[in-house]
Amino acid sequence: SPLTHVFRPIFVLLLLLVPLLTIYSISRYFEYSCDREAIKFTNDPEAGLHALVNLYRMTGSPIQCSRFVELFMTHPSLTNRLEAITRAAHIPVGRASAVLIEQGLQSH
Repeated sequence: SPLTHVFRPIFVLLLLLVPLLTIYSISRYFEYSCDREAIKFTNDPEAGLHALVNLYRMTGSPIQCSRFVELFMTHPSLTNRLEAITRAAHIPVGRASAVLIEQGLQSH
């Protein structure tokens, strides 16, 4: 039937996208979790912020991206990870932007 021809590609697309997006979401969850544990372990959130900036600089990973684009990424953007660390460490979230400015990755 013509209706089947319309819905079949949509069904197939969903069948492919849902597991993929789920895996990416789980991966990002673990990245945030590892960042929190590293900060607890070292008790040095500043070192964590700077280490991530250096890692992202070396790998060329995105500093900032839209929430939609991040759905298709295994790692959160640098900005989101820095902000998550500042929240977990109970330091002002503005410190994330300050580190990016200090490192020349963001303008004032």
